[in-house]
Amino acid sequence: MYCVKMKADMELLQNYVVHRSEEAFETLVSRHINLVYSAADRQVRDPHLAEDVTQVVFTILARKAAELGPGTIIPSWLHRTAGFVAADALKSRRRREHREQEAHMQSQLNQTEIELWRQIGPLLDEGIARLGEKDRHAVVLRFFQNKTLNEIGALLGATEDGARMRVNRALEKLRQFFVKRGITSTTAIIAGAISANSVQAAPVGLSKAATAIAVSNKATASASSLHLLKGTLKTMAWAKAKMAVVACAAIIVLPGTTIFVIEHRDSASVRIDFPRSIWTDAGYRNPVSAVETIFWAMSQNNGKTIYHALTPKLQQNLRQAIGKEWVSPEQYLSQARYNLAGIIGFHVLNSEAVAGDKVILHLSIQGRPKEYAFTMRIIGNEWKVDHFPPDF
Repeated sequence: MYCVKMKADMELLQNYVVHRSEEAFETLVSRHINLVYSAADRQVRDPHLAEDVTQVVFTILARKAAELGPGTIIPSWLHRTAGFVAADALKSRRRREHREQEAHMQSQLNQTEIELWRQIGPLLDEGIARLGEKDRHAVVLRFFQNKTLNEIGALLGATEDGARMRVNRALEKLRQFFVKRGITSTTAIIAGAISANSVQAAPVGLSKAATAIAVSNKATASASSLHLLKGTLKTMAWAKAKMAVVACAAIIVLPGTTIFVIEHRDSASVRIDFPRSIWTDAGYRNPVSAVETIFWAMSQNNGKTIYHALTPKLQQNLRQAIGKEWVSPEQYLSQARYNLAGIIGFHVLNSEAVAGDKVILHLSIQGRPKEYAFTMRIIGNEWKVDHFPPDF
C-alpha cells in the first residue's frame, strides 16, 4: 500500500516536470508540508522564519524536480533539504542579531517524554543529519511518516526484521549523539518523544502559498526567502561535490557520531576508538565498518559473518586449507578459537590508500603491544578483509 503511495510521489513530480501541472505539485506539497514545516520550526525556533524555510524547500524541489531519480525517497529528500535551508537561515539570523546560544540543560535519568523533548527537540534534526543515508530514511519514515516496519522494509529493500534492526540501530546512534551533549535517556523514551512531538500542523494556507511561490517563474517570494534559496542551492551543490570527493577516499565512520575522511598526508592522523562494548555487525559500507564487523563476529564465534567478511581470494584460500574435513568453511570458523583474550577495543590510527580498490587500515589494539595493518579491498559495493596481519 505504501509503495503505491511512494510511487505516487514520483508520478506527481514527473507530472509537474513534463506537464507543468501546478495541481500535481500542490498535491505533493500538501502531502509533505507538515513534515517540512515541523523540521524547519524545530531548527529555527521561529514560526515566521520556519514558513520562509518551508517555502524555499518546495521551491528547490520544483527547480530540481527534473534531476531527481526514480528511486528518490521524497519525504527523506525534503527533510534533508529542510536541514540545509534551516542551517543557512540560522547563519543569517546569527549574523543579524548576534543572539546568544542557549545552554543545553543536563538531562536526568527517568525523565518524562515531555521533559526530554524540550531538550532533544532543538538537536533532533542535527542528529538525524549525521546518520547514514539508510538510517536517516528509516527514522524519517518511521517517526515522521508513521510507517510500519513492513512498509519501511519494502521501501529500503529489506525484510521487516531488517527494518526493525535499522530503526533500532539508528535510535541507538541518536541516543549516543544526545549523550555527548549531556542528555541521558533510553532509546525507548527517545522513540516515544519523537513519535509524539516531531510533526505538527503547518499554518493554514502555507501549503498553497508554498506551491504558488515554488512553481512561479516570477519573483513573488520575499527577499529573505530568495536569499535563503540562493544560499541553500549553493550549500547543496557544495555538499554534492564533497560527496564525490569522499567517494574516492577512505571513509571512517564512528558509530553514532561524525564521518571523518582520513587524508593521506604527514600531519597528525585521526584516532578513532572502538571499545569492545560497542562492537556490532556494522556491515561492509566502508573499511572500518568491515573491520568492526569481523572483530564482532570473532567475539561471537559467528563463522558465517566471518566468512562473508573475507574477499573471495581469502575464502578460496580457506577452503583449500581446510579441505573436505569440515562440512563448510562457516562451520570451521564457528568452531575456531580466536585469541581475543585481554582485548578491550581497538583504535583506527590511519588509513592508507594503496590502490583505487584497496586500503590499508593501521590499528592499535588495546591489550596488544604493537600496531597491526589490515588490508581491505572493495568487492562490488562492500569492503572486505583481503589480508590479516601475519601475527594477529
